Amino acid sequence: MAIFDTIDIYLRRFKRFDKYYSGRRLLLLIIIILVIILYVIPLVFNKLWTKSANFADHNIECVERHIKPYENEENIFDTKIWKSYEIHENGNHLLPYVGNGKFAIGVQNSENSFYIKGKRALDLNLPFHPIVDIDSFGADSRHAEIIHFKDGIVNRITCFDYLRKSASIKHTFYAHRLIPTLFIQEIRITNPTDVPLIVKLNRKGWTGNSNMKVQSMVVPNKAHKEYSLLVGQLDASQWGRSNKVIAVVIAYSQLLETIEVDSHSSKTILMQTFINYTTPSSLSQIAAKVPDLKVSVRENVKKVLELSSTAIERYHINMWNQLWNSGFGISYSKAPNALNGDVINATLYYVLSQKNTFPVHSELVNVIDFGHPLSHNKELLYSPDHCYTGHSTLLASTLWSKLDTISDINRIASLWLLTLEKQGCHNLINSGAQGVMQAMVLSMASLQFTKNHLEFNSHPNELHRNYYIRRVVYGNETLINITVALQDNNKAQIFVSLEAKNANKHFYACDGGCLDAPIGLSYIPKEFPVKLTEPMTAILYITPDEQHIKDLKHTIHVKEIIEAPAHEHEVIAVHRFGTSYGGLPTIFWVLIVFLIVIFHVFLAKLIYNEYFGASASSVPYERLRQNRYAM
Repeated sequence: MAIFDTIDIYLRRFKRFDKYYSGRRLLLLIIIILVIILYVIPLVFNKLWTKSANFADHNIECVERHIKPYENEENIFDTKIWKSYEIHENGNHLLPYVGNGKFAIGVQNSENSFYIKGKRALDLNLPFHPIVDIDSFGADSRHAEIIHFKDGIVNRITCFDYLRKSASIKHTFYAHRLIPTLFIQEIRITNPTDVPLIVKLNRKGWTGNSNMKVQSMVVPNKAHKEYSLLVGQLDASQWGRSNKVIAVVIAYSQLLETIEVDSHSSKTILMQTFINYTTPSSLSQIAAKVPDLKVSVRENVKKVLELSSTAIERYHINMWNQLWNSGFGISYSKAPNALNGDVINATLYYVLSQKNTFPVHSELVNVIDFGHPLSHNKELLYSPDHCYTGHSTLLASTLWSKLDTISDINRIASLWLLTLEKQGCHNLINSGAQGVMQAMVLSMASLQFTKNHLEFNSHPNELHRNYYIRRVVYGNETLINITVALQDNNKAQIFVSLEAKNANKHFYACDGGCLDAPIGLSYIPKEFPVKLTEPMTAILYITPDEQHIKDLKHTIHVKEIIEAPAHEHEVIAVHRFGTSYGGLPTIFWVLIVFLIVIFHVFLAKLIYNEYFGASASSVPYERLRQNRYAM
């Protein structure tokens, strides 16, 4: 009964309405509600919304599980991931694309025919569609595309509803770097349910004229594998080669119409397509070339069938990784429309896909030989001539446009190769993909080879971000690293080193004007200041000839040499913080924090006064009047 009496007392007190007392309580309640609305609700809502948005769909959860191992690679711009279920800004999508200098292909359904060698790039369309598609599984499916720049591989992950569970299909595409005639598509289907999964396969194949003939080709091996052989000629006049034709031979794996995947199991399907073609020639010459094409394709098929699928993929990845041994890095900028590592790596990938390559390590040469012009390409690679003679390509916005269609890729690749060729890099371009990588790195850093030295021609005003120039090839396989780093005083400093394996070689460097004595280079980075000369000259010279670099100071005729001034604080702040107001002094942020703390202390004091002040003033007026005359 005591409990009920207590409740009754509180209810009676609550019913007593005092206007002044209720008004103060109402004010306190409003303040508390505002604090909850401004601070608590947004925090809880964001967490719940993020969680529900990501995992409300179990197919999305399935896709996320597959792509999670690649997220770290995307953070360092080695990989690009595109998800169908996310909202993407314009220009955020890259065409999933593979190429090896012999052919290229966009692996999206709308643009998945072969492209072969044109004047400079792989921009001539060959209407053969080698990709094997799987019938659609409806609107409930989700997918993601992963472009691995360093490995030259594209993955497509699709998850779809099947008996209330998520079945998955993983496609792997690559144009083989070591075997230039080979295109591979691997399909892995996973069935997590208790019943078999049956999928239908289809391939468009040839969609051009009917002059192509299809033959059967059986390759004698353990599996006695059978291929279809497509042989014919194409009129090259549509590509600007009047009265010329191109002979084409394509061999591709036989295709089953349906595949059954047992319950709680996976099945992998490997599809191989071989393509070879001639340069445009007269009709009388082409007839004699077709038999040789057929023999070369047949021999390539036989060699490939002797290798395991794991070895084939490993050789391909190793070749691509070799290309990325050299490279160019730049510190991340938050400035509007700034060029960052994601766009640079993507552009490098698409341009490198236009050129063939050759094996550097003897292991690959000994395992399998497909006629790579090794010695000739090496000679060109180590004789870069006068590459690169123009201004930094980082400043040329036309070279860094969107890359979401085949036409975009063909246009950008052709423009890059034309630019490099006209700026003295023809030897490197002709040496293949390794040379193209070297030429692009030189062009971005404004590095130029002359007969006797390598010079760094960037203007000091342009060095307001950190640059990382990795493994520039100089002469007899010597690799040079150059770093431009901003110091605490906003001045740029240059650091130069040799690769550790080249530490016994003699190379020397001097800064702008070469007034100071040359410094010998080693694997330990040597520091050089950035100097500004009048008239403008290179800010760094590197050579293996010590006497040549000593003589340079007598041939560089300048009126004035000073250490380059520090960059403006606003310029650095725009790159680091996205606005010139960023990077304000520490005292500014201390004052902001102090004001925020004072505001919350004032708010807490106000709430305390309102609550306890109201309690103190809630003594009935009549009682106060009585106590006033008490003795």
